[in-house]
Order: sequence, then structure tokens, then C-alpha cells
Amino acid sequence: MSDVLYYGLIRFQRALGNLDRFRQGQDFYDDLDSLERFLWEFIRILPAVEEQLQTEEQWEIYERNRERYLAGCPWVMDRRWDFDRQVDCVVYTPGQRTFAESRTFKKSGGGFMRDDKELSGFLERKRGTVFFSARFSFRKNGADAQCLDLSESIEGMRRFLFNTGEELKEEARSYRRMRYKIARYAIRRYPEEMRYICDYSFTRRTGSFKRAEILQSRGGEYAGARTVWPAQLGLPEGPEDASFFKRFIGLYARVKSSDIFPAIMTVQNDGSLIFDVFMSDLETTLYRKIWETAEWVRQGRTREVCAVFPCVKGTWKDGGRPALWQGRYDEEMQAGKTEVVFVKTDKDGHDEEYIVDRDWQEDVGAAASTPEIRASEAYMRPIKEAFAERFG
Repeated sequence: MSDVLYYGLIRFQRALGNLDRFRQGQDFYDDLDSLERFLWEFIRILPAVEEQLQTEEQWEIYERNRERYLAGCPWVMDRRWDFDRQVDCVVYTPGQRTFAESRTFKKSGGGFMRDDKELSGFLERKRGTVFFSARFSFRKNGADAQCLDLSESIEGMRRFLFNTGEELKEEARSYRRMRYKIARYAIRRYPEEMRYICDYSFTRRTGSFKRAEILQSRGGEYAGARTVWPAQLGLPEGPEDASFFKRFIGLYARVKSSDIFPAIMTVQNDGSLIFDVFMSDLETTLYRKIWETAEWVRQGRTREVCAVFPCVKGTWKDGGRPALWQGRYDEEMQAGKTEVVFVKTDKDGHDEEYIVDRDWQEDVGAAASTPEIRASEAYMRPIKEAFAERFG
């Protein structure tokens, strides 16, 4: 009986604890700090184990399992703190002349990014409430551009520690206690790569952050977490002469108003459709989705984009844009506090918009278009500009 792995398990438990704090975080700077401290602890697991190895047999078991479970994660073997850390921030101001402003912050080598004065001060120069998204990515210094594969490394380390413990016949109470603590973390739920995208709001007056709670997978290619409707399946139900936009409206006419969440549908050149349906308690998420869709449009495979989102009934913000609904999608929506906005733009520069009451009927033709194209101009501008760049 031995206790060789105890200190390695402590490091692993601390690393996962930092990752769990990131998952539950609200403050942008605290979230970044949690991610960096995850790496700081993780690369110290193997040295902590090696310091406790005393016999040749223990070293043989250690090296055999290390090669078996961690060979595909070379950054774990290299104990140097030489990671390239990058944060891509996009600040959104819909309705204004510039919809989004992008900033990228990088740091290599020693120290933590939180101490970077430029990063810590970029939000302080903004006025009012700031809506922004942040993409966190870590790479090994000098390696290729691919992000660290976080999920594979965590699972590999778990299997390495647990299987090594079995071969070493680890039975001490401290070892069993650490295994129990580690088992409480749902390791498999983390993304497959070290590329997190989070949506925030920042109130400068109080210096407080709020991070969006989103019901949808994050990361990966644009269509990776979206629903694809292949062209060979035909169009969604609707009159034969109905446009994609009218059919899009028709899809949502057949569901309860309390089930209408923000959604974006892109019509591809081959007639296939890509649906991006999500729910968030921050309007930042809608702005990011629109921004991402614009990048998709620039690839030249999209000919039309349709969107739907709830708005506060009869309420308008600067620039005449509907105020987005961020309340609960049940009792309050049923109490008649919301309307539903449908908007479309295409590669030919044609815009359509409908703002209808939540008690709208399934007869799509009964919904009259708005006299002014407000939502299209305010919220769809990045997509309109992307179409103009691509098709002229």
C-alpha cells in the first residue's frame, strides 16, 4: 500500500476546480484568471507525481501509463509556462454607426493576463452598459495555430492517474478521498478544444459584470452546433409560392408564443438551410450570433438570412430599434409584454420586416410589414455589409 499519487491528485483537483469556477463565473477578468490558473496547476501534476516515486517498479508503472494515456497531449509533458494566451473581444453597439469593434489581447511567457494594463483598462473607457463577447484561446508557445485540446488532456490525465493508482495498489484513505473529490466534477461536459466564447455585459458605473446563460453548445465551426436542413428534403411547409422568409415565419406560427426564442436561418446557395436556435438572458448573445453569421456570409455560400427574436412591446431604443426582450419566456411573455420581430436581408439588398403581437395568428399573410425597416438596419447591418462586400 502506498500514497504516491496523492499530491498529483491534489494538483488535478485544483486544476478542475479552477475550470469549474470559470464555468460558473460572471466576471470577465476572474474568468480569464481561472482559465490561466487551470493551466498553471495542470502542468504541475506530473512533477508532483514524480517527486513521490521511490522504486524502479514505480517508475516503470508511471512511464508506461504516461505514454499510454498522455502521449497525445505533448503540452502536458512539457512543464514550462510558455503558453500563448489570447483573448479576442468584440464590443457591440447596434443602432450606432459602428456595429462592432474588435480587440485582440495576447500574452506569452510569465505572468498572468489580468495584470496587463491595456486589457484591464479597455472597458473602463466605455460609457454606459457595454455588451461584449470574449473568445479565450491558449496555445503552446512556438507550436502551430491549433488550440490546446482541453477535453482530451483532462480525460487522459484522469485515466492516467486512476489506472496508475490501481497498478500501484493505492489504498490509503487520502487517495480514496481525492478520487471522490475529482469524481464530483463532470469532466466530459467541457468542450473538445481550448476555445471558449462567452458573452458579457459590463456596467461602468458599478464596475460589475454579468455573463450570459446560454442554452446551446459553443465553439467549433459555424454550422457545427446548428441544425442543417438539406436541400433534398425540400422547403419547410408553406404555400408553393411562399418565399423562404414567409416559410420561416410559418414555422414559428405553429408553435406557442412562449416557445419563441431568438433564431437565425441562413439560406445557402444550394437551397439547404441552417438554423441557429438559442436562448440567452443577455442581448449580447444575439449580437454575437449576427456577427458570426456575417462572417459565414463572407464565405459566399449564403444568399439570404432570416432572423426572429422577441422584443419589448411598444418599446424602442436609440436609432428606432426594437428593445430586445430579456425577461422570462413563460408567464411574463404570456402576460402580453412582448412582440415578435421577423426580419430578412439577402444578397440583392432586399429587406423585409414584420413586428407582430405575441397573439399573432397562423395566417402569415395577416401580418403586415412595418412601415420602417428598423430592426434590419440596426441589428442586421453586419450581415447586410457582408452581402455587399461579397456580391457588390
